Amino acid sequence: MTDLELIYAATKKQDSTAITELVNRHTGIYVSIVQKYTAYPDFVNKVNVDDLKDDKAVNIYRWAMIYDPSKGMKFGTFVGERIKHKCQNLLRRAPESVELDECIAVNNDTTTIDQVEHDSDIEEIKREADGINDPKFRRVFALRFEGNRVRSWREIGQQMGLSHEAVRKIFNKHLDVMQRHLKT
Repeated sequence: MTDLELIYAATKKQDSTAITELVNRHTGIYVSIVQKYTAYPDFVNKVNVDDLKDDKAVNIYRWAMIYDPSKGMKFGTFVGERIKHKCQNLLRRAPESVELDECIAVNNDTTTIDQVEHDSDIEEIKREADGINDPKFRRVFALRFEGNRVRSWREIGQQMGLSHEAVRKIFNKHLDVMQRHLKT
């Protein structure tokens, strides 16, 4: 089947086999462009690259829904341009990685919280979060730091029925206020 036939079957008929084939065909260009951006330290610090890679199927499907073959661009090129544009926007606009306090150290491999030397600091951060008058923020904060590990934005988003980007925006919206209060 051609890309156009797959796009039609995937978007109009909701054919899961066509969606899978379309994603398989264009994963290479998607991942290779994301990999190019990982050479930029700012990109790696601002963007959860694993989440971006995990989103490839959703993004390719979304782009199939808006693809216009009359523009004269092949779908593979269209996917490449869209992911490049997305990476550039994330590099320019994404907030810096969040670090609440130096006593919380996140291990990138296992995402477990290392032993906390100052329990009182953590309690102060939790009290400050409880003081924010936004129930979505309080829920995101509680889910993010629940138990002995830092949960991913994707996990939190799935639990709340939101995208991982929306969850991160909710979190970052109130983070500056918390940090200012904690410094005083």
